[in-house]
Amino acid sequence: AALNSGSAYIFAQDSNWSQVAKLTASDASSQDFFGKSVAISNGVAIVGASRGMGSAYIFARHMHGDWSQEAKLTADDAGIGEYFGSSVAIADGVAIVGAKYHDGGGLEDSGAAYIFELDAVNNGEWSQVAKLTANDAAPNDRFGYSVAITNNAAIVGVDLDDTQAGSAYIFAPDG
Repeated sequence: AALNSGSAYIFAQDSNWSQVAKLTASDASSQDFFGKSVAISNGVAIVGASRGMGSAYIFARHMHGDWSQEAKLTADDAGIGEYFGSSVAIADGVAIVGAKYHDGGGLEDSGAAYIFELDAVNNGEWSQVAKLTANDAAPNDRFGYSVAITNNAAIVGVDLDDTQAGSAYIFAPDG
């Protein structure tokens, strides 16, 4: 295995908690830090790997309890060192991935978060459907430091916003 490529573990509770799967990236390489962030919902897990260009991986539990990689998510405008995958969340076929060091609009480390949706009609492909940024973005805010999502709202944490006081932004889909 590559040095610091990372892994994530799935545990399930019967009468006790026990490990049921070890997840690794199909394209693991040294210093990926796969497992930097994790989330799980209804038999689907997302695992962030924030180094280099950054990515997030979707895993699904199958009928016999085994887990397999279903997708690798990357930002349409990915850049090295943006830490895409440093925060992740998933719920009901919608995922959000933070990139806290994204230089959006020429603002160094202002940050961004990306929304991906599962298109069940299109062979189960995941695709980027939105890029979220703060309407009052400033350099070094780190928008995307933390993220959470439901099927009708997303929240993005900004740990250094407003002179390091921090803030959170809530987004809802149009319509």
